[in-house]
Amino acid sequence: GLLHIFLGEQNDAKLCLSRLLDIQDENNPVYWFAKGMLISLDSKSQDAIDCLEKGIELNKANAPLNEDMRKYIDALSSSSVEVNDGSLAALGEHSKNKLPEAGNKFLLTNYKDDSV
Repeated sequence: GLLHIFLGEQNDAKLCLSRLLDIQDENNPVYWFAKGMLISLDSKSQDAIDCLEKGIELNKANAPLNEDMRKYIDALSSSSVEVNDGSLAALGEHSKNKLPEAGNKFLLTNYKDDSV
């Protein structure tokens, strides 16, 4: 879902994130990460931030996941980012449907889902 958001592919992001919500439990921080991203696509920044903060609160075992949720919160809080148009300017300099070039910021932290 996050990659689809980053590329400006909102319909694919919504489908992917909705499916993830269907298979995750509300006690899983990944559920709240997905829900926050999904809500952010409809420009409800504070509601999205609340979901992401709930995910951080629940997650005691996966620091990189918390880091990604914090980065997403920071991006939503930034006046330069507009998730609903696919620009995500605060997450890296790129154009729609183009992956960031070397040296640009990218949101994903390297982590595995062993403990969540």
